[in-house]
Amino acid sequence: MTKFESTTLQSLVRVFFMQHPDPKFPNITYPAKPRIPVDRINKLMEKFPGGYFTLTPEKGIEQYLELDYQLNREVSGDLKAWKEKLDSERKSS
Repeated sequence: MTKFESTTLQSLVRVFFMQHPDPKFPNITYPAKPRIPVDRINKLMEKFPGGYFTLTPEKGIEQYLELDYQLNREVSGDLKAWKEKLDSERKSS
């Protein structure tokens, strides 16, 4: 009787949010873009250098979505404060 050994293969799954080239064909690029304001992209790149994040059983897409939500909320707060400032200036003039 033959004894078989089992082997577990583990794939590396990267989720890109920035445009990137195909690893085998560098002349082909895949479009991608984050859904956050341009002035917040640096914060996104600090957390996920390279324009991607890796999915693991421990860390899924929520790692990206939480930061995306936080960065978009910052902008919402900035816009609200800016509108309130304009309204108060308009009332005083």
